Amino acid sequence: MIRGEIVMTGEHAKTVERALAPDDLPTIEKRGAEGGVRVCFKADRIQTLLQTVDDYLLNARIAEEISEMTAGMSRLGRLGSGLGGI
Repeated sequence: MIRGEIVMTGEHAKTVERALAPDDLPTIEKRGAEGGVRVCFKADRIQTLLQTVDDYLLNARIAEEISEMTAGMSRLGRLGSGLGGI
């Protein structure tokens, strides 16, 4: 068994983890990490591990971008609500 691990930290780490959770394979385990999430991967072959991690990171990048955009929109909405309709 080959194992790999990544640690996602930052403002959107837990949001990204929750967004990707429905697609988790049985070979993926997650634990809390200081300021983020630790994701552990297991596979029988190195190629399988590389493909799984690559797919996960690609999806994590997309989820992070969406999280950043929605957070920005939320901030703009709060700012706009105090402008008296301007």
